[in-house]
Amino acid sequence: MQGHYLTGVMLFKNMKSIKAELIKFLNSVDFGLEIARDYYGGDNEFYRKDQTEWKKARNEAVNTLQELGKITDSEIIEACKNAYSGRLEYNGNSFKYIAGQFYDNEIPFAVLKVAEYIKANRK
Repeated sequence: MQGHYLTGVMLFKNMKSIKAELIKFLNSVDFGLEIARDYYGGDNEFYRKDQTEWKKARNEAVNTLQELGKITDSEIIEACKNAYSGRLEYNGNSFKYIAGQFYDNEIPFAVLKVAEYIKANRK
């Protein structure tokens, strides 16, 4: 799985677009064990299970964005407003996530839903 993530980073590294900013925002999420200490009460088995789901969603989001190829800024902005309850916003310079209960945990799923929205609504 990690290979797909790194591939996504490499493909979008030099692009100056909202798409590149979206990938950068997605990759800024840290799934460190500090979360396990706080939320999981040190139960690393459940944390690792959830961590696998977060990484899977992140990889699926990157892969879907790659499959879509060129994505216009307006497609991403529209998708942010309509996918995942509009919790992912672009303010003109960067992305912001309107947190539900768990900020970092939800970002990969939100970006995946944005990518899926674009894919489903392409004409």
